[in-house]
Amino acid sequence: MNQQEILAQAAEWLLKIRSGELSQQQLQELEQWKHSSPAHEKAWRKAEKLLNVLNDIPQNSDAILQHGQQHSRKILGKLVLSLLFASTAIYFWQDNWYYRLFADYYTARGEQQQILLEDGTQLDLNTSTALDVQYTAQQRSIHLHYGEIWIKTGHLAAYKDQPFIVTSKYADIQALGTVFSVQQLQKQQQSCVAVLESAVKIKLKDSHKAQILRAGEQLCFDARRSFGKQPVQPNQYLWRNHVIMAYDMPLKTLIQQIGRYQNRYIRLAPEIENIKVSGSFPLHDLDQLIQALQQSYPVDAQTYFDQRLVVIKARTSHQQTQKNQRDVED
Repeated sequence: MNQQEILAQAAEWLLKIRSGELSQQQLQELEQWKHSSPAHEKAWRKAEKLLNVLNDIPQNSDAILQHGQQHSRKILGKLVLSLLFASTAIYFWQDNWYYRLFADYYTARGEQQQILLEDGTQLDLNTSTALDVQYTAQQRSIHLHYGEIWIKTGHLAAYKDQPFIVTSKYADIQALGTVFSVQQLQKQQQSCVAVLESAVKIKLKDSHKAQILRAGEQLCFDARRSFGKQPVQPNQYLWRNHVIMAYDMPLKTLIQQIGRYQNRYIRLAPEIENIKVSGSFPLHDLDQLIQALQQSYPVDAQTYFDQRLVVIKARTSHQQTQKNQRDVED
């Protein structure tokens, strides 16, 4: 039975639960179905996410969903999902609701997560990341839909003959016993891989040649070409410690990086975009960041719309005089 058929079965059980007409025997059958295989358990986890959203949908959608029960099992799965997406479209434009529902692992803006897989592999998910995990007898696969992951591959003996492969939009990346990261940001038309230990083999989607990337090297690429190896920067993984390190970094770049972790909108005045800043700054505490910037640089910040909008601009001479007076008093 393929994945589509399993998802269709999960959708059918979902409709039965939604209708509220399951008997005790059917509940037992559902439990047996869920635990009959890892594929069923995975499909049901996705169905449960779907059920949570269904509970927030207006009840007049039930008749539409129940109408799908007249179709075959395969069509039913597609129909339920498509109708659900239409019914909840208002949600999907915000923060990638499709992947929040259906990805095996997902982090929203500002969230980070650590995962330990069955073979001992450690995954660290950065902000705004979605991925699926599939282990078969042939290989261990991570499909990165978007975002950034840090990976330390596991080496349990039971998995030694199964290659570990990460697929991104533009390439397949095979671990060669290693620690590495893969980045595929949503607004960038490229993927980037960096290797901390050992090596990886990279094969672009539209190329027949593979290349080896070794420890201390990173490479960015699209489906057809790579853009030249670069050294790994020593501070580029500090996001795992929830900080960012800047050294003569343009303020615009710092704010862009911090903005990936914020649910508040930050507007930077053009005249201060190129101020060079240095220091260690928190990724998640925007108020602390603003305070540090105001103390060390000629900038000031104001908030609007219940602090949802932060405007950072050059400090006026009057504001600078007031700050100098406060510093003297302190």
